[in-house]
Amino acid sequence: MSNRRENESARPRIVAVVEALTAIFERSREPLSLAAKRALDDHQGVYLVQIEAPGREHRVLVQLASAGELRRVDALERALRERQKGAVPNQRPTAALLAAPNITAAAQQRCMEQGLCYLDTAAGSYHVWLSPYYFDRVAPPISGRAGRKPGRLFSQRRAPAIRVLLCHPYRTWHQREIAAAAHLSVGTIHALARRLDSERHIAREGKGRTQKIHLTRPDVLLDEWARWWRSQHLARYAFHGEHPSAYARMSALFAAASQIGFSFEPSDRASPEQDLSPLVFTGLAGASLVVPYADFDVVTAYVSHDISGLARKAGLNYVETAPNVLLLAAPDRGIFYDTRWINGYPVACLPQLYADLLAIGARAAGEVAPLVRDRILRKNGGRIANLSM
Repeated sequence: MSNRRENESARPRIVAVVEALTAIFERSREPLSLAAKRALDDHQGVYLVQIEAPGREHRVLVQLASAGELRRVDALERALRERQKGAVPNQRPTAALLAAPNITAAAQQRCMEQGLCYLDTAAGSYHVWLSPYYFDRVAPPISGRAGRKPGRLFSQRRAPAIRVLLCHPYRTWHQREIAAAAHLSVGTIHALARRLDSERHIAREGKGRTQKIHLTRPDVLLDEWARWWRSQHLARYAFHGEHPSAYARMSALFAAASQIGFSFEPSDRASPEQDLSPLVFTGLAGASLVVPYADFDVVTAYVSHDISGLARKAGLNYVETAPNVLLLAAPDRGIFYDTRWINGYPVACLPQLYADLLAIGARAAGEVAPLVRDRILRKNGGRIANLSM
């Protein structure tokens, strides 16, 4: 009887987890028809969630916990091994997920090391890798202290305008010029300018229609925006290519993009606002063309559309572990603003490159990101000439 009451009390929580997983998958830019099936109850407080996608089915073992402690990860790993051995074939889980509030950093790290997924139901962080879909979101932990509401200054809608400003940190702008460069309405830029002004990030020159603005603390704005970017949802797709080198994989991607109809126009335009590209390299792959000491093996790139078609043409295969290519669905058009052509490769603008390096963490954040940051904040604007390989 007590087990039954416990299961009934957990029912709303597993329903919420199913809804959260459905929302995560539906935000993918890929053509995806996903349906979260009913949760199959288990007397041990573990649930099996069935997820159907075109051509594949995932059965995710979900453990609900009251806190995201390290021991919960160990228990989930044991439950996954037991179920994979003992269950009938059509009910054997293909993945496992820990759903709990306030999952600790150590527990998150253990999940990634063991190939497990997690969903922080309080902070909104998640790490979901169900081949070929890879979703990752880092959010700050929830604390009891009152502070500025997240998203007050930054949002996905305003991100293109922030990139425009950070690409030219010492330029003076008419607000309509920012709107044109970011492909946003003048009203959106007016609202952003008021917010930036209240945060003391800009200064105004003149009045009325002739008024101009410029950044007063580009270094602070850059770091704040990069930290905000880490918390954003990015749809990632993991692949592996049998090419002889990382640069060979980059060349294969670029060639495949051109063959399937992506339009590239590399040139030395005077107006970087027009430098839009359907594919740009970022992370350590992009940084390797910009700064020294950025060795890499995994090629990371933003793609505007048709990720599956691009991967097939480039000879890449979906993988669950050890990818050497990560393709990210561009969340907005501003990702491709101020594309830099270096040695024939399109590279993301420096502020985007910096934010992505910080998101990678480890050596990319500690050693390479500061070099990119220095280039952004140079007085000459940091434009980069072609480098010899």
